[in-house]
Amino acid sequence: MSAAVSFGNTPEHFFTKILSGPSLLKYIKKCRWFSGKAKVIKKINVYDRIFIPCDEKKYCIFLFEIFYYNSPSEIYSLPVTYGRRAPSEKYLIKKINFSGSEYFIYDALIDKKFRDLWFSLFSANARVIGELGIMHFNSRIRKKEVCGHTSSRLFEAEQTNSSILYEKKYFMKFYRKISGGITPE
Repeated sequence: MSAAVSFGNTPEHFFTKILSGPSLLKYIKKCRWFSGKAKVIKKINVYDRIFIPCDEKKYCIFLFEIFYYNSPSEIYSLPVTYGRRAPSEKYLIKKINFSGSEYFIYDALIDKKFRDLWFSLFSANARVIGELGIMHFNSRIRKKEVCGHTSSRLFEAEQTNSSILYEKKYFMKFYRKISGGITPE
């Protein structure tokens, strides 16, 4: 049984409270995309939070910096949401009791609504404001090519990033480890 946690009354406080504690470390250590498993972690700081607007659900992209004792720090991205239904254990970050009900905080990439939203942000070349900067979505996908809801599939293969296939014709890579410069991919 999980312990009750007090969050305040905003989604921002809700997500940050959970992800600034030991739950984040426990989760990332079981993820294939986390390359720092063999390093000794000194601390983790939330670097930026980018709340993605959606009518019925709350989504947040967390950028967090991991500081090591004997290595340079690294920045990672993690899309997060919550719900009443339990996700696969592989994607579960934390189970909590909130206002007398059980909720699950999990990696949002397994949520089809998030993947649809992510695709629409790219097809619209949108910009979403974070606390420290702006996330730009740039794509060659024309909005008129995207009609209504898209079919999407998250690749389950263990890899250093997360990949999504849309409409069996668009392949999108969600970069987990963030670094400066242009990626060779």
